[in-house]
Amino acid sequence: MKIEILVTRHSLICFGFSDEIRRTCEIFDGSTTVSTFASNWTHTYGGLGLYKNQPASVGCYDEEHQKAETLSASGWTSLPDHPKRISDHSLVALENESMLLIGGVDRGNGGADQSGIWQLKNENWNEIGKLLQADYRGSAINIGRSIYYFGYVSEAIERLDFNKAEELQSVSKIGNQPGSSPYPVLFQTFSDYCI
Repeated sequence: MKIEILVTRHSLICFGFSDEIRRTCEIFDGSTTVSTFASNWTHTYGGLGLYKNQPASVGCYDEEHQKAETLSASGWTSLPDHPKRISDHSLVALENESMLLIGGVDRGNGGADQSGIWQLKNENWNEIGKLLQADYRGSAINIGRSIYYFGYVSEAIERLDFNKAEELQSVSKIGNQPGSSPYPVLFQTFSDYCI
């Protein structure tokens, strides 16, 4: 499974399942693909997010490490290790250039499902809250002052509300999905939008 993130009208596609492609990244502009820097660590099921407006990834399913790193114009550089050997989580950026890690599986704790909401800010990881129930392989989207998390295991849709200073204020369940779908693709639209 390759992970993709949109970067300035281009897509960054990273982290395949086997051999050396587990560290590779490519940039896709809509018609052509160009290789870019390979990561220093594998990040299978580690996802891609944005930290300080740069692509970032955390953890790995296969290697069960705590490594986090970010991609700049000169290549991948280390970020502080996450406190857990985490994978299968969701990453989402806040406007203050911090990054949230939501849910996941703790490979260092027998593969226990996680409910933690972790924030990487100013080069430090802090657990700032919890989902209402442990979940993994969900997806998150930031809209306004809320992050919407669509859980895979729970099928719950949870809303994380933040104040003006982007501090977590509350977590609430706002509905259920019609079924389990790992890593659902989320995008913001308007009422009655049809593709």
